[in-house]
Amino acid sequence: MNPENTKRSFGPLIAIVIIIILIVLGAFYFWGGKMPVSKISPETEQAAVAPVSPSDDVDSLQADLQATNPGPDMSNLNNI
Repeated sequence: MNPENTKRSFGPLIAIVIIIILIVLGAFYFWGGKMPVSKISPETEQAAVAPVSPSDDVDSLQADLQATNPGPDMSNLNNI
């Protein structure tokens, strides 16, 4: 056999790549179906946000910062 006459077949390689892509897409589809859906309506979400003043002076920014919800209490993380 001459090395010049041997042909390389890319068919199996292409098939393996297609199968891997299909498995990955199927995993994303399956994983996406298990994602929890938010049950909060946009109106409720907007009502939870405190209005801020349009002014950009320091006192208004400080007042907006004071009125903002600080988030969850994380002071007890070291006790876990």
